[in-house]
Amino acid sequence: MANDTASPLTENPSDELPRKRVKRNYVACRRCHSQKIKCSGGLPCGSCSHAKKAQQCRYPSRDRKVTVMERYLRTLVTENAAFKQAQSAGSSLDRTVRNAPEATDGTLQADDEMQSQPTVTIVSKGSSSEHERQISFEASTVCTSFGDELLSCFAHEEIRPDGTPAHEAFMEKLDQLYRDASIGERSNDPVWICKFFVVLALGELYTNQSQDRNKETKNSIPRTNYFLTAIGLLQDLYEEPSVQQIENLLLFSFYSNALGRTNSAYVYGGIALRLSLIPGLHRRKQIDQIHDEVELENSRRVWWTVYTFDRIYSSRLGRPVTIHDTDIDVPIPSHSNNDFTHYHRSRYHLFIMKVTLSQLIALATTASCTVIDLDKRASPLDVTLTPLGNTKVKAAVTNNGDVSYNLFYKGTFLDEAPVDKLHVTSAAAKAPFTGILQRLATTQLTEESFKPLMAGQTIEVEVELAELYELSTSGAYSVLAAGSVPYAELNSTVLSGSALSFSSNTLSVDVDAAEAAKVEFAVSKLEKRTAIQSDCTGTKLTAIRSALSNCNRLATAAATAATSGSASKFQEYFKTTSSTTRNTVAARLRAVASDCASTTGGKTRTYCTDIYGGCSSGVLAYTLPSNNYIAYCPLFFSDLPGLTGSCHAQDQATTVLHEETHAPGVYSPGTEDNGYGYSAATSLSSSRAVLNADSYALYANAIYSGC
Repeated sequence: MANDTASPLTENPSDELPRKRVKRNYVACRRCHSQKIKCSGGLPCGSCSHAKKAQQCRYPSRDRKVTVMERYLRTLVTENAAFKQAQSAGSSLDRTVRNAPEATDGTLQADDEMQSQPTVTIVSKGSSSEHERQISFEASTVCTSFGDELLSCFAHEEIRPDGTPAHEAFMEKLDQLYRDASIGERSNDPVWICKFFVVLALGELYTNQSQDRNKETKNSIPRTNYFLTAIGLLQDLYEEPSVQQIENLLLFSFYSNALGRTNSAYVYGGIALRLSLIPGLHRRKQIDQIHDEVELENSRRVWWTVYTFDRIYSSRLGRPVTIHDTDIDVPIPSHSNNDFTHYHRSRYHLFIMKVTLSQLIALATTASCTVIDLDKRASPLDVTLTPLGNTKVKAAVTNNGDVSYNLFYKGTFLDEAPVDKLHVTSAAAKAPFTGILQRLATTQLTEESFKPLMAGQTIEVEVELAELYELSTSGAYSVLAAGSVPYAELNSTVLSGSALSFSSNTLSVDVDAAEAAKVEFAVSKLEKRTAIQSDCTGTKLTAIRSALSNCNRLATAAATAATSGSASKFQEYFKTTSSTTRNTVAARLRAVASDCASTTGGKTRTYCTDIYGGCSSGVLAYTLPSNNYIAYCPLFFSDLPGLTGSCHAQDQATTVLHEETHAPGVYSPGTEDNGYGYSAATSLSSSRAVLNADSYALYANAIYSGC
C-alpha cells in the first residue's frame, strides 16, 4: 500500500511493504502547515523541535479508507452485541480491559491519533455469580506522545523517585503490563489494575492543577475518567483483605480529599483501617509473623499511613477516632532496613513526624469528642444550700468520689468575684443580676484559677444574694446552684477536657425587700481603676475594631448555619434540632452581628480598661449586664490571636461574641455562664445551652473553622 497513507507519528518499518525509495510525507503538522514550511514528520517534527515548540507539534486527523476481511467485521458485530447484552444485564462484578482483536486475514491501518495514545476499554462479561475479575490491558506500545507530554510537565523540576521497594515493585508491574499487552497476554490481577487507574487519576488531578491557570476556564475541574474506572474495579471482597487492597483504599481516600470530598475520604480511610485490623497490622505479634523484611516494613508503613489518615480526618471533622492508641503496639517504621536505604532520609523523618503529630491529634480528638451526659451520669459532687439569714445562704460542695480534683472554680458559686453564682427566681421570674459575667481563658492557667477538692472533702462558702441580685419585692425566692465545672488533675493546671456536673437542692428564702435594699451591690463596692471612657486608643483601639468586625462575620455565618445549616452540628452544641430553638439561636446571633457592626451607635459600651476591677487571673473580659458595659482585660490584648481557625480555640473575635450575648440590650434575656469550654458547654441540657454564652462562641468558631 502507498506510503502516503501511513501515520507520520508512529511509523513501524517492520510492518510495511519493502520500498524502492522513501517518499516525503505529505501530511504536515499544523504548525508547519500554517507557516508553509517543510515538515519532516515525526513527533515532534524537526522544525518544531528546532524552534523549541515541541508541545505545539500536532497532526490533523484524517478519515481513511481501510481494508479488512469480512470475517473480522462479523467478529466485531458479535462482540458489540455481547457487550450491549451485558450492559443491559447491569452486571458490574466482572470487568475486563481487553485487547483489540487482530485482523489476521486482512490489514487495518490505524488512525494517526489512535496510534499516539494508549487506549483502554472496560467490558462487563455479565457474570453476577463470579467473585473474580479477569483483567487485560490494551495499549499502544508506542507512547512517545504521551511520554513527551508527561516529561514536559517536569521540564524545570528535579525528578527524585522515592526509591522504596513498593515504588520499584509498582514500576516493575507497570513495565510487565505493557510487555504482556505487546504480545497479547492479559493481566489477571484486578487489585493491581485498580491501583494503576487510581494512580493515573491522581497524576491527572495534579497535572491539571499544575497547568497554566490562565488557560483554564472559570469552572474547569480535573477530569475524573480514570477515577471512575478505578471505582468500577474496586474490590468489595473483605473476608481476607490484602495489603494492596488497603493501599488502594488509601489512594481513593487521598484522591477524594484532594477534590474536597472530605466525608468520602473519611469513609474510604475508615474502610482501610477496618481492613487493616483483620490481618492484625496494628499488632506486633501478628505482623512479626511476616518473614520477608521488605514486606514486613511495607506493612508497618501502610498501617501507620492508615493511622495518620484516621487521626487527620477525625480531627478535621470533629469525630471520634476509630482505634485507640492503647490498642496499638506495632512499632513505627524503621530506617535501618537496607532495602529502604534509597528512601530519602528527609522524607523518612517527615513521615515519622506525621505519625507523631497524628498521635498528638488523637489525644486532642479523644478529649474533645468525649461527651459527658451530665443529666444521666452520677456526679461525685454533692452541693447543698442552707439559709443563713434574710438574703444570705451557705453553699457546701462535697466530693463523694474516690478521686481528688483540682476544680476550675471561676464563674461558679466558689468564685469570690461578683459573678452569677446561683439561680434566683421569684414567681418563676429570674431576679435581675447586677454583677459581672466573665469569659475565662482555658489555657496557660495558673494555680489561682483552681481550688483542690480532695476525695471526701467539703468546701463551704457564703453568698450574699442582695449583693448580686435585685430583690426589690418581698416574698419567697427560690435559690438553686446548678451547672458544670471543668477540672484538672490534682497538682495540675491543665484542664482534663471533661467536666463535673452539680445540682443542689432548691432552697426557698423569705426575703424582706427593705432589708435587702440596705445591702450595697457588689459592683458598686469595687474601686474604679480608671475613669469610664467610651473608646480605646492606639493598638488596643485597632485590636477592638478588628475583633468587632470579625465578630460580625462569625455571628452572621453562625446565624445562617443555625437557620438552615447542618442539623447534627447544631445538635452538638445546643442538644436539639427543634425549629424554635434554632430560630432563637439565630435571632440572638443576628442581634450580636448587628451590634458588632457598629462602633458608635451600638447597644453596648466597650472599654479597654478594667473599670470595675473584674480582671482577675485568667479573665479575658467581662460584662456588666445591668448597664450593657463590656470591659476587655489586659489578657485579651496580650494572649489572644485576632482570629483562629483551630477548633474549640479562643480568640479575640469569639470573646467579643461571647460577651455580646451576655448583654440584654443586644438580645433579651442575656446569656449566662453555665459552662466554660467545649467539654462543659456540649454537656449541658438544651435549655441551659441556649442560655450559655460559650455555647454561642464555640458554635460560631465551629462554623468558621469547619469543625
